[in-house]
Amino acid sequence: MKNLKQLSGLLLFTVLLNSCAAVDLRTETVKNNPIENAETKGRGLLNEAKLAMGYDHLSSTKVYEASTVFNWKGLWLMMPMNPFPGYN
Repeated sequence: MKNLKQLSGLLLFTVLLNSCAAVDLRTETVKNNPIENAETKGRGLLNEAKLAMGYDHLSSTKVYEASTVFNWKGLWLMMPMNPFPGYN
């Protein structure tokens, strides 16, 4: 029984260790042809998205309020978590 527990532990450790490998998710096209000025292009895309969503107007807002209601059901009610302290 003790050997079975040790073998199970070793197997679990091996599986967990192998699942933590770093992987390059780039396609072959991107690997072989790097983008010129990638950082500048990325910053431009982020700025364009920020303007499209209206975040530039958010800084001039005096008051910003958001209200939400969570209807927890089933096993979620037994979980010891509260993402918004002070709101029950």
